Amino acid sequence: MNKGVCQLLGDIDFCNENQDYLRHSFGLTNFREPNGILIAGRESEFNNDSDKKKMKGAWNRVSNGEL
Repeated sequence: MNKGVCQLLGDIDFCNENQDYLRHSFGLTNFREPNGILIAGRESEFNNDSDKKKMKGAWNRVSNGEL
C-alpha cells in the first residue's frame, strides 16, 4: 500500500508539473490538476457484478462523475 500511495503521489506531482506538455502533446485541452484514487486488492475480489457496480458508484461520487 505504501509503495502504491507514493507512486500515486509522484504521478500526480508529475502531472501538475507538466500540465502544459501533457495538454499540447496529447491534445488534453481541458487537463488541469489531476485527482487520483488507489484501489488495493485482488481482481478476484471484484468478480461479482454488484461489487463492480458499488466500486463504480464510489468512484463516480469521489470524482464528481468526471471520468
